[in-house]
Amino acid sequence: MTGATGHVEAARLCLKHGADVNRTTDLEQWTPDDVAKENGHDAMAAWLARVRVSGWAKHLSEPRYALVVLRELVAGDRARREREFSGNERVLDFLFPGDQHSPRLPDDIFSVIA
Repeated sequence: MTGATGHVEAARLCLKHGADVNRTTDLEQWTPDDVAKENGHDAMAAWLARVRVSGWAKHLSEPRYALVVLRELVAGDRARREREFSGNERVLDFLFPGDQHSPRLPDDIFSVIA
């Protein structure tokens, strides 16, 4: 895999297209994270190790799940963001509305873009 070069985007592309993060080298039986670590790419080695432990699909779904949970907490008034946000408030209000009467991005669309 791309562990030897340290190119994270290339590794993501390989995993997206079916590369096996559990595959080992023929001689040393090293995993991709072992190869990355051996070549001095510690951050990539740690990332690959996390992906290997959790699996690629779960690795991709965890942040999405967290956003869906956050959205529901905000909608139920059990969480809120700081009002000191320096970005586009209208976009955040649309994604994470604070009450049931505010305009809200439909759930089916939110799950696709999150």
